[in-house]
Amino acid sequence: MVEEISSASGRSTRVLLATAFEYPHAGGLSTHMAILADALEKAGHRVELASVSSYPRWFYWLLVKAPSFLINRVARGWGLVWSHEIRKLLIFALLVVRRAHRRYDLVNAQDAFAVNAVAKYDPLQRLPVVLTIHGLFRYEFLSIGSLREGTWPERYFTGQEGKALDRADRIVAVESGRRDHVLSRGVPAEKVSVISNFIEPNAYARTWPKEKLLEDWGIEDEPYIILCPCRLARVKGVDNALKAMPEILRALPNALLLFAGDGELRGELEKESAGLGLRKNVRFLGSVAHGKMSQLYYLSDLVVIPSISDERAEEGVSVAALEVMASGKPLITTPVGGFKQLIVHGETGYFVAEQDPVALAKGILELAADRELTGKLGEQGRAYARENHDAGTAARLFSALYEEAIKSAGG
Repeated sequence: MVEEISSASGRSTRVLLATAFEYPHAGGLSTHMAILADALEKAGHRVELASVSSYPRWFYWLLVKAPSFLINRVARGWGLVWSHEIRKLLIFALLVVRRAHRRYDLVNAQDAFAVNAVAKYDPLQRLPVVLTIHGLFRYEFLSIGSLREGTWPERYFTGQEGKALDRADRIVAVESGRRDHVLSRGVPAEKVSVISNFIEPNAYARTWPKEKLLEDWGIEDEPYIILCPCRLARVKGVDNALKAMPEILRALPNALLLFAGDGELRGELEKESAGLGLRKNVRFLGSVAHGKMSQLYYLSDLVVIPSISDERAEEGVSVAALEVMASGKPLITTPVGGFKQLIVHGETGYFVAEQDPVALAKGILELAADRELTGKLGEQGRAYARENHDAGTAARLFSALYEEAIKSAGG
């Protein structure tokens, strides 16, 4: 889970978990914050959260979302610059109102813009900052076409990341690829640690009356449920899950594919699903509250996360994958990014070739026909997730890192 970090002394720390994005929202960053906050409080720390969701939703949309959309229509990328500058100012204002340097011992920022809000609030650097690197925003925006290479908006995001890396007293990467990127920016190695994503395993041990749960989700006739718990984005490979369905249905006519997530591809996927005549066998659930995801894992027969490789936005250690494994359900995925750290093919999960709907369909049908193998994958995946990605262990590692950051800042 982590490179070497000294053990914590047990000191109770007043921690602010801060993000310049909405909280809660669908996605790994939000889930990470929720689980970490709970685990830190159980370890005796006092935790508060700050996000742009601290403001009224109408105010946020009026100040951030609407102008960003309109500006991007005129000049691609500039709306992103607007929205992220305003997000940073909103977090700065929260820090001022809360008198953060007196109220907290440390800020654990979940993105570069939250770090830079702290830098604006606290130019004398009295407030220690730990930055957790979940993703690389510039690369992700380039990957989906929201930014163009070589433009000023791209340089803006590069500069914001650099400022945050300089200001942070300690940096946590959620997987080794993120660490390598940080080191490539010239950050000293002793400032960077890897703490993989984590879960609370017991949250996925609950059982429900299956018939009642199927009824609650509007699912009839107990189909063979294939769950895809992903943001509907190209890098997640979700279009390949949809394209695999005609082949799956030829051998497994009662199969039902559930997409639990939202994103920029939703309209395109819904149109393609209708064109393939899959309305009865594919459902788009939209964003599902994190607290309800365990119900879907319980109902599913297997889970697919068919991510694709993209050197600009490589998949990290997926929180969704860890949740699937902790639920004891077989996971089919692709050997890209952080999945290569999680999965041993045929033991803790099942690999298929990326961007290959035929291979995905074949893998799903092989597992559907082999209950012994699916049982093995589920049990060994659960054991791995419990042993290597437990939130309590992560909280102890973060506690130690917080102490290092406070000492480094002279606290």
